Parts: sequence; C-alpha cells; structure tokens
Amino acid sequence: MFKFDFTGKTALVTGGAEGLGKEFVQTLAEQGADVAFCDVQDEKGLATEKDLQNSPVKNKYWHCDVTDETQVKQTVAEIIKEFGKIDQLVNNAGRLTYNPIESYTMDQWMDVINCDLTGPWLVSREVVLQSMKPNGGGRIVNISSVAGMFGTAAGCPSYHAAKGGVLGLIKGQAVEYAQYGVLVNGVGPGTILNGGMTGRSKVASNPDTHKKGRCPLKRAGHFGELSGAVIYFLSDENTFTTGQNIMVDGGLTSTL
Repeated sequence: MFKFDFTGKTALVTGGAEGLGKEFVQTLAEQGADVAFCDVQDEKGLATEKDLQNSPVKNKYWHCDVTDETQVKQTVAEIIKEFGKIDQLVNNAGRLTYNPIESYTMDQWMDVINCDLTGPWLVSREVVLQSMKPNGGGRIVNISSVAGMFGTAAGCPSYHAAKGGVLGLIKGQAVEYAQYGVLVNGVGPGTILNGGMTGRSKVASNPDTHKKGRCPLKRAGHFGELSGAVIYFLSDENTFTTGQNIMVDGGLTSTL
C-alpha cells in the first residue's frame, strides 16, 4: 500500500458518494487528509460519511450540483469556513447518458456536457479563487476517461465530447493556474469494476469481454487501482508535473 503524508491537508472530492469518488475519499482519508466531498446523491453521500466516522481525520458530505454556479460558490465557501482551506481538489463528478441518435435530445447533450466538462472548470475556478490562490498553491486532478481518446461505444456522443474537452481543460488550467502555484493533471480510467458508470454494466463485468478484447492486460481494472496516480498528483512530492494526463486502462489506449 502506497503511503503519502497528507496530514494538515484538506481535500475536496466531487461526485464522492459512490464508485471512484468514494474510492478517492477513502484513500485521501487513509493518507491523513481531512476530506470534504460533495454529490447530489444524498443518501449515498451520508452513508459514505458514516463509513468514515471512526477515521481519525475530519470528513463531511455536502449536497452540491457541480452544474449550478450558485451552489458551487456557496459550497466551496462553506467548506473553507469549516475546514479553513482547500489544498487538493479531485474533479470526479460525472454523468453518462446512452441513447440512439434518433432520440438523443438537446437536454441530454447539455446535461452531460455541463456536469462532465463545465463542472470541473467551475469547481476549479472557485477553489482556486477562494483558497488556492490566496494560500499560495494547491493540486488539482481532473478525472478524464479513455472515452476522450477514442469512440468507446455508440449512443453517448456527449460523454465522448465532454471527456475529450477535459483533456484540453487540463492543459489550459495548467498554464493559467501555474502563476498561483497550482498544478493540474488528469487521470483517465478505462473500465473499472465497481467504479460506477460503465463499470456497472454486464458487459464490463464479464471477464470474457476483456479476454477477447484489445486491452493488453486482458481484464478490467479493480476498485482502488486509480488511487495511486491520483494521490501522487495531489502530493507535495509532485513538484514539476502539470498539464499531464495518465490513462489507467490496462494499456488499452497504447493500442490505438
């Protein structure tokens, strides 16, 4: 088990109620960070908070829709008031809608774009302006996806567009936020079992899908396998890497 000392750090994880977000919340707490996390799934969010009640670090769940500017501003301000600052941000919140082209609506398109692309930009802006800039720096990780690199499936064009946009956002934020001592990187999952979204599908959970597929490791990822890359990018040991994206996909994108 990797171990960094995040004692004295405060982290914010969006979409932290379940799946990969919950993994990141738990891992950050294990590294010693105080963890604030938000989601729109209140029952699951409060359950995750309860799971961590015996942790020696502070943690708290907030309801926040990352597509709502007013909610984002208020939530970030409340977290800073309670925790004192935000040193680390993981933009994990995401949505995925499958529908054939004949019935894919404008509302469905914008719902995914607003959550998966605009959300990371909006939350980052508020965290940088309200905490990281005044405090002299910080670390941001945007969760990207292999879907930003190639067409993974039909029926989800907005997800591909949004995750492709996140790859550009990482580079743009890295350039803009460097002057404030903020490093921005990305971690892109392939199929992760129990990771939410595609990881819950019957196809994803079927071992034969991966044994017969083009992923060099011939399997899906497991819960916990993204955390190493995320934690390194958030750590003080990362001093000179910014604007980069690592795909944690079993080598899938290396075959493109």
